[in-house]
Amino acid sequence: MSTEHKRWSSKVKWFLVIAMVALLLPTSAIAKPGHVARWDLWKGKAKVWFSGQYLIRSEFFQGKDFRNYDKTTNIGVPKDQLYIGHRARLAAGALLFNRVKLFLQVQDVRLWGTETNTLGDYSADNFDLHQGWAEIKIVDALKLKAGRMEMIYDNHRLIGNVGWTLQARSFDGFQLKYEPKAFQLHAFYAMLKGGKIDIDGGNHMTGLWFRLRKFKAFRPSLLFVLDANGATKQVRGTAGTFIQGALSGFKYTAEFYAQFGSVGEGVAKQDIFAWMAAISAAYTINMATKPTFKLWGEFLSGDSDATDKKIGTFNTLFATNHKFYGFMDFFLNLPAHTKNGGLMDVGGSFKLSPAKKMALILFAHYFQLMSPRKTIGGKDLDSSLGLEFDLIAKYVVFKGHLSLLAGFSTFVPFKGAQESLGKGDQPEFWGFLQMNARF
Repeated sequence: MSTEHKRWSSKVKWFLVIAMVALLLPTSAIAKPGHVARWDLWKGKAKVWFSGQYLIRSEFFQGKDFRNYDKTTNIGVPKDQLYIGHRARLAAGALLFNRVKLFLQVQDVRLWGTETNTLGDYSADNFDLHQGWAEIKIVDALKLKAGRMEMIYDNHRLIGNVGWTLQARSFDGFQLKYEPKAFQLHAFYAMLKGGKIDIDGGNHMTGLWFRLRKFKAFRPSLLFVLDANGATKQVRGTAGTFIQGALSGFKYTAEFYAQFGSVGEGVAKQDIFAWMAAISAAYTINMATKPTFKLWGEFLSGDSDATDKKIGTFNTLFATNHKFYGFMDFFLNLPAHTKNGGLMDVGGSFKLSPAKKMALILFAHYFQLMSPRKTIGGKDLDSSLGLEFDLIAKYVVFKGHLSLLAGFSTFVPFKGAQESLGKGDQPEFWGFLQMNARF
């Protein structure tokens, strides 16, 4: 048995021992969604709960290259790829004296059939501590949270947990949170890479976030993120605002961020200046089927000249990009997936609830590069990338505990996908089935 396997076996053993002991105690409250059981101990001075999740998803997709597979030349990715993957989580939390909160969450993430042997492979390669943190209430509105945690700010535009992916994202860091009734103010830090505090050579992220939450119709927030990479000598700041509001069936969002700083040193140094802007508006008609119409426009700056001393492509940092740029994830990694061309995404959606606990949503996206890529001779290449349509169906079997999700998407490439991104000209398809159980 490997040392790594022994280490994880010990962790799981103690976790299960604690769970078994807790399950022998009488519950003092009915479990709410996400809590399989909850106990009040020591006359309410301590609260303990356990929760878990099992999410399974099958996905059918092609090569993300808009090319048909050529068996003769072996060019292109074979079609009809089908994968099944899962996320299995178990979590434990405790609140002590209404002042100290503890949370541990372990998870196993894997594609089915990836073990080398059904009997001989038991090394738990994909087992991980997803979250493990402590939060201390210093005074009523001031808290300090430290450890391994998910971080989400505003609508996931720059910092999100990427919950669509089976593994999701978590940070090693801390949050200092001041949250009276009228507003929220956070200072945060995360060590991204390095394993030690190395200001010059490490990879770090820090920032400030402020949100006014007094008015439902107008809730603005401000976010500043500073990320540094010692290996590439990059120091980059991203600052901007996110505004949201809701009033009588109408919802809107508006946001703008600027990015600045530098990367490299000496003659190789490049200055960074980039930007992004987005706006959306949605309206729900007050009737049984709850039809909702939504329109949006999103614009991320690009860079058409990679040889100069300036970087003009906006980087979305630690965003949950699956939420914004289509379910097929052609533009999940920005700016890499646009070859520094930036992105314009204009579209709309229509949502309907034809039956209780059921929802159907149709999304339509038009994608285009913000900055045209150029030939060696300096001629602009075509910037139009294509259209994507996503049809999603959701059915809630048991609210908070069990839901079913299905989707089918198609992407129709335009000339720019070939000229600017080097892809083919054939439509591509993608689909999925998912079950999400929480307890």
